[in-house]
Amino acid sequence: MSCAYDPGDKRLETINKTDHEIVVYWDSDTIPEYPSVNETEVYLRCKISRGDTLSQPEDDANWPMYVRNSLNKKLNLFVYNVDTLMAYNSIDTLNARKMYKRLEYAEQELDQLNWRVVIKD
Repeated sequence: MSCAYDPGDKRLETINKTDHEIVVYWDSDTIPEYPSVNETEVYLRCKISRGDTLSQPEDDANWPMYVRNSLNKKLNLFVYNVDTLMAYNSIDTLNARKMYKRLEYAEQELDQLNWRVVIKD
């Protein structure tokens, strides 16, 4: 995951309708990568404040292809509370303890949503 630069397919937008800052990570599997890049600052540079929207670039190809190539043929999103991530200072700890919210969307669902995913508590 990276949002430090602006390549590739940017149609996916995540909208934070929770009452806290979040980080959204995607994976081709239904569980987050473990062990992961366990550098908290990598994830925090992509945080989404309450009420904000972040375009999520897929730089390897495009989002429909990414969904079709995933293990369950869905986009798997993992949502982390920024305060929790900062408190533990370890994405691996949050993953091991399942301290995330997982959302999944089929390509047809994403098309219906115009690739705008609303994250709620």
